[in-house]
Amino acid sequence: MGKFRKGVNGGFFGKTGSVIGSKWKGIYYMRGLPDPVKRKATPLQIDQREKFRFVSRFLQTIQPVVQVGFRNVEFKRSALNAALSDVMSSAVEGTYPDYRINYPELSISRGALFSPKGCRVELGDEEILFSWINDTGHTKIGADEEVIMAAISDSHYPLYSIGDFQRSEAAGSLPTLNVPSGTVFHCYLAMASRQNEMVTNSIYLGEITMP
Repeated sequence: MGKFRKGVNGGFFGKTGSVIGSKWKGIYYMRGLPDPVKRKATPLQIDQREKFRFVSRFLQTIQPVVQVGFRNVEFKRSALNAALSDVMSSAVEGTYPDYRINYPELSISRGALFSPKGCRVELGDEEILFSWINDTGHTKIGADEEVIMAAISDSHYPLYSIGDFQRSEAAGSLPTLNVPSGTVFHCYLAMASRQNEMVTNSIYLGEITMP
């Protein structure tokens, strides 16, 4: 309810009917009540909002990986936000409500370090085997670089390793004990320096299907 402070000839404060009384720099004024907002989200807005949620949920499953893989992408932006922007722009397909990740276009790491060469992936005995060429003798490749490996599936929780193997070892593995037969994993490899924040671009190595 509005209140008159100086009688009926003075200004008033508060809501009275369809107007609001107020004061600004010694001047009394009235303004109308705002119209209620009844605009519904457009199909494009709904699509973008739901796509954002889909990608956010997906990245939460591999958050430790992208926290390292995108740690130096852009100043004043978190690694997770940088990864989200990257996936939104290049690796998510479909329209509301059916979205999917385009795994060959997905990156789990972006950086300026030299990417490994001769990378391969294959099934071992209850493990996924990764291999690459040991090129740590190169003057621009640090002996301290650690390996990031990831195997991501639509039907199983992701498998990943960060720093359990060194670039100089030229091989590493992810255990697959108790993974159901028929599970398809998309495999990725990258390197990260312990000395600084630098990483390589990730390499997509293809699919592995559990026997």
